[in-house]
Amino acid sequence: MRIKFKGNELLSILIIVIFFIVLPLFSGLYNLHLITLCFIWSTVAICWNFLLGYSGISSFGNLAFFAVGGYSSAWLAINLSVSPWLGIFIGGCFALLLSVFIGFLTFRLRGIYCALFTFALQEMLRYIVLLPEATKWTGGPIGLIGVPRFTLANFESIYVNYYLGFGVLLITSLAIYKILNSRIGLAVKAMAQSEIYAKTLGIDVFKIRIIAFMVAAFFTGIAGSFSAHYLGVVTDEYLSFFLMVSIIFMILIGGLGTFYGPIAGAFMFTFISEYFKGVLAGAIRPIAIGAIVIIILIFLPSGILEATRKLFHYLKPKLAERLQARFKESV
Repeated sequence: MRIKFKGNELLSILIIVIFFIVLPLFSGLYNLHLITLCFIWSTVAICWNFLLGYSGISSFGNLAFFAVGGYSSAWLAINLSVSPWLGIFIGGCFALLLSVFIGFLTFRLRGIYCALFTFALQEMLRYIVLLPEATKWTGGPIGLIGVPRFTLANFESIYVNYYLGFGVLLITSLAIYKILNSRIGLAVKAMAQSEIYAKTLGIDVFKIRIIAFMVAAFFTGIAGSFSAHYLGVVTDEYLSFFLMVSIIFMILIGGLGTFYGPIAGAFMFTFISEYFKGVLAGAIRPIAIGAIVIIILIFLPSGILEATRKLFHYLKPKLAERLQARFKESV
């Protein structure tokens, strides 16, 4: 798979990759744990953004893929002793199969109807998980605990999980980048603009919707599998309304329909949430987080990265003028 980058993107990506590779050398274990969680939420966020921001598919049920990946991989590891390294891929495949089913159910739905239907499916899955009859499969309210963790040469550490989480995020990002810059990506973007327009171009809208669901589901399922094995537990919290809103906030904070925005939003939201966890208690913490998110969305509706880019382009000429003026004065 050959991936072509535009302009200085390759240099920027290499700098970021090198930064995260050497980061464990200068960071404590707790910070590495937080960053590993950021890798998980970033993967989920960019996949969700692929549907919401690029494909124009109003899906509010992506946590179903996350949960299916986590539950299936965890159950196989606990009951059939399937290696987590294989289970993480199997979890993605189970999520992919679910996406085909959801795609066929929602192919006639648009906008708010698609959003409500996918959210209803996610809520239905949460109730199924909690059914007494499903306890032997899902663990019920307790969940599946004691999920085998990732080991490398019989060695388990935060570093193994850190680099694996980073690898999942990097592979997911590169795959979606490749898709967006391919013929399928052009069809996806055309469908997001107008499905009628896309059909006039000869694009099979139903096929593209299914492909978009499959791509987002597969990598979201892998993220869910990784999360289950990393944390050692999977519960119905994977399908909670608070987690769904949190992921959507990550996407909006970073910038809906931008490539790097959801990743930046996931890191920012996770660290803000963790900071307030140590400062504020009880119901005050979610209220404070919600207030910050609302302020960001009001004053930076296009997202943090887009606002930063505009600020840089605004200041760049002025900085150049100042540098020229100082150079003339020195001469």
